[in-house]
Amino acid sequence: MFEIRNETEIWYKAKEMPDWIHYGSAVVAEPIEKEKFAVKRFDLEKGEYLLYMDCKTYFYNGVEYSVTDGCFTVPKPKEEPAVYQPNDAELAIMEMQADMYEQQEQSNLTLMESLADFYETMIGGNEK
Repeated sequence: MFEIRNETEIWYKAKEMPDWIHYGSAVVAEPIEKEKFAVKRFDLEKGEYLLYMDCKTYFYNGVEYSVTDGCFTVPKPKEEPAVYQPNDAELAIMEMQADMYEQQEQSNLTLMESLADFYETMIGGNEK
């Protein structure tokens, strides 16, 4: 014997069973092709799931899909673009560039310090 509770859950109990057991959901989505699903509703008289032709929309994985003739299609997820991975030669070039920038920065700092010393000497700042 089947019973629908809360309009969404099906429970089953045979005569020899002391308690009811949860059988499943009243309406389910069953995959029929790679990206296509059939919406089925449990028929209490027949004791099986049948195609639910009156269904207009169905929530699947948190998204509402439009149902036509008892079926809906889940579009393929967009493929994320591949993340660029430099090869060993490119990594070596990047390291050389980083070293060059660091050397140039050191040279600029040294030049700036020399200019600062020169200006202080010209202005008369480093008198002892």
